[in-house]
Amino acid sequence: MRYLLALVALLAAVASAGAAPAPDVPLAAYIVVDGRDGYVLAEHDATAPRAVASLTKMMTAHLALEAGALDRSFRVPAAATVIGESTAGLRAGQRISGFDLFEALLVPSANDAAETLAIGLAGSERAFVTRMNETAASLGMLDTVYRAPYGLDADGQHSTAADQLILARLLMRDGRVRRIVRQRRARIGSVDLPASNTLLGRYAGLDGVKTGHTADAGWCLAASATRGGRRLFVVGLGAPDRESRDLAIARLLDWGFAGIRRVTVLQGGTLVASVPRPAGGTVGAVVGEAVRVTIRPGERLRVRYSLPGEVPAPLVRGAEIGRAEVLVDDRVVAVAPLVAAAAVPAPGIVDRVTAWLGRAVAVA
Repeated sequence: MRYLLALVALLAAVASAGAAPAPDVPLAAYIVVDGRDGYVLAEHDATAPRAVASLTKMMTAHLALEAGALDRSFRVPAAATVIGESTAGLRAGQRISGFDLFEALLVPSANDAAETLAIGLAGSERAFVTRMNETAASLGMLDTVYRAPYGLDADGQHSTAADQLILARLLMRDGRVRRIVRQRRARIGSVDLPASNTLLGRYAGLDGVKTGHTADAGWCLAASATRGGRRLFVVGLGAPDRESRDLAIARLLDWGFAGIRRVTVLQGGTLVASVPRPAGGTVGAVVGEAVRVTIRPGERLRVRYSLPGEVPAPLVRGAEIGRAEVLVDDRVVAVAPLVAAAAVPAPGIVDRVTAWLGRAVAVA
């Protein structure tokens, strides 16, 4: 087989046009990824350690799911009622379902719910935090250190946008989490509590995941949104205020969705080469079927054709004689057959003698 490498100039221009730089946003750090495969569309200081406030509760939620906490009940410890800040108004000694605690943890971001789960699952806050750090290491969150299950500022506690993205994607694989984090309110016992995620209902397609805010961390959000069947994740840290954070996340999502496009790389029936016939002359090699692929900002698109030095004979019209491979950043993402544009009959004696004489003359 001989190999032809073709740079698709038109589509390269299309890809470049879709690769406008990410917008300038007031976030200390962020990362934008395609939810399908984690492809990073844009990032800024995504691996720089920072306080992440109540994004910490995503690890608490993950461990609660792993331990089957949603199907259990818990007694509220006195330690949970004195943490303050964002709470679900739990009372010491109160019996509450794990599901209600989980909702309180993720929707209104209740610190007392986080502490109740931590102590109920591990026996003490300290033991639970040990589990948090061990799990972070096992998930590859190598720039993360936890000091408490709820995320209030603490010496030595930090994470990164990239590490928090790992948790956001992991949690959103669970249908129970997806149903909970899209809620704009949660009823915990007799108390109706609003969601801390103020982008819910304001950005079309946004369905999670977790907010955070402290003096050290600023305003943070791990966001998930879907549009046109595609999901994007954005983790943004360190905004100066809630409105700036929400606007920054919305702009990054808009930019990411705009840059992901389905394009037709090859049209069926397109002539791509002429291949020699055994008895002289050539037969056209055409694309057997159309190929569409998804391209994202910054990706390089190419097509590689594989064809024989000479087609066999006899050959019927439409028979496969090669293939076209579509590559995105050197990864083969689609393959299409290349077929004969016309039939090639078996060569007769005159054809064979003519072809032999032609080769002999060429050698001489």
